[in-house]
Amino acid sequence: MMAGRALQLVAGIALVIGWHDRLAALFLALFLIPATLAAHDFWAYHGPELQGQLANFLKNVAMFGGLIFVSFRLGPGTPTSQRKATFQADSVLGPQEAVSDARVRLVDRGDRDRRLSG
Repeated sequence: MMAGRALQLVAGIALVIGWHDRLAALFLALFLIPATLAAHDFWAYHGPELQGQLANFLKNVAMFGGLIFVSFRLGPGTPTSQRKATFQADSVLGPQEAVSDARVRLVDRGDRDRRLSG
């Protein structure tokens, strides 16, 4: 019981601050499976209790999906590291040059995607 609470606290904070966020999201998702099945067994209820248990079960399924998305998303780094990279680009290039450089990269990526699909 206390280990589950500690996992939720530590992994939740790690996820929020972007420290090993993929691993933290994976641990939370793996914790959520047995916790949801044990705490929200809607199939064992009838009447008004069923609605509450089903709502909480589906809420946890949605959270599981979001955590899996964070755990296995494609792309370099975390959102935090991307913000740091943008800040560093602004300080080196200046804000206008960084924006135009980002636009060029987006156009290049679009051209590449069109070539690959066509």
